Amino acid sequence: MKAKILLVLTVLLVLALPGSAQERESDLVPVAALTEGEVEALIASGSASCSFVHNGGFEEGAHLWWFQSGSAQIWQLIGAWNGAWLAWQCGYDSCFDRLWQNIDMTGYGEAIPFFYYKMETSEGNRPWDLFEGTINDLGGGRLHTFYVMSNLSHTGGEWRWFSYLLPAELNDTSFQLSFRGSTDATGPTSLFLDDVIICAKSLTKVHLPVVLDAVVP
Repeated sequence: MKAKILLVLTVLLVLALPGSAQERESDLVPVAALTEGEVEALIASGSASCSFVHNGGFEEGAHLWWFQSGSAQIWQLIGAWNGAWLAWQCGYDSCFDRLWQNIDMTGYGEAIPFFYYKMETSEGNRPWDLFEGTINDLGGGRLHTFYVMSNLSHTGGEWRWFSYLLPAELNDTSFQLSFRGSTDATGPTSLFLDDVIICAKSLTKVHLPVVLDAVVP
């Protein structure tokens, strides 16, 4: 597991280096920190809380909890990963969309955001359209980038899984979870998101040893 997380951090460090989409010859598809099964086991174990993102499945509709700019929208569409609603970024030329939510992680750490995504594109074989997931301060200033994808990451209409272990400096803080997309003037790309969740462990919970009552003969 440590080796897997180290690989993820290395890949994301490369992705976070400066450089426009036009300067990159190829794209790097996100690498999952945990598999779906590992996250399911984490939730089932009760060792983590997973209630930080509100309306993460978007089933409560378009205007609850999430902030939107540009034409980023929460839609009721056939083909959502789960349920009937999803978030849709871009899908048109010269797009600049952003979707974000303020997250209170006070008292928690080792946070793992995870979600399902699907990308469709009519762009060519150069990475002209960019999509980023970032952790920002509550004023919108970038603190950390946890994925960068371009149109080269298109999924052929299939849903994919993504998860990522946030760095320790984000423990015990409040921040914005932000998804941003931009496209050039031709060949639009769409990014669809569903079931956005953050799980994290309590930094204050004390695990006391179990003391069995003495049996008096």
